[in-house]
Amino acid sequence: MSTSLKFKSDLSWCSIIFFIMTKLLPSCMLTASLIITMIACASRVPQEGSWEGIENSLLRVYVYYEYTDDFDGRTDSDPRELLLGYGRTRAEVLLMSYMRMHVAGIGRTIACQQMIPEIAARGTIRHLACDTGRCAAYIDFDVRDFLEAAGFSAQR
Repeated sequence: MSTSLKFKSDLSWCSIIFFIMTKLLPSCMLTASLIITMIACASRVPQEGSWEGIENSLLRVYVYYEYTDDFDGRTDSDPRELLLGYGRTRAEVLLMSYMRMHVAGIGRTIACQQMIPEIAARGTIRHLACDTGRCAAYIDFDVRDFLEAAGFSAQR
């Protein structure tokens, strides 16, 4: 009788160990790897101001440049200039999309569309971070005039 109880006891411990090894351990490892990745990525980007889009009278875009993606002969270029170029392109796309979604009336649309190149040319880098394989930046654009032309009141 005691042998069968010991066998059942051993079987339940084996079941617990098997459950831990097959169910809990992989999920704990996955959770730990996700947490480590989030911490590693978060250390490169400032928490405050790490958003993209339009807020008040400011358009903020996030752009990055990976050195391995440079197949067009610009390897000797200043990363700041490359990021500003990417930021201008992204700002133009976001402003065109915003205009198509939120601006009513042909007159307002034309006025907004004419402002986009000028706005995109006046971007300033808010935050820049580079490491061995990539550079990333948040670039700010003043869109107060654009929003007013679109019929929205821009906060100062």
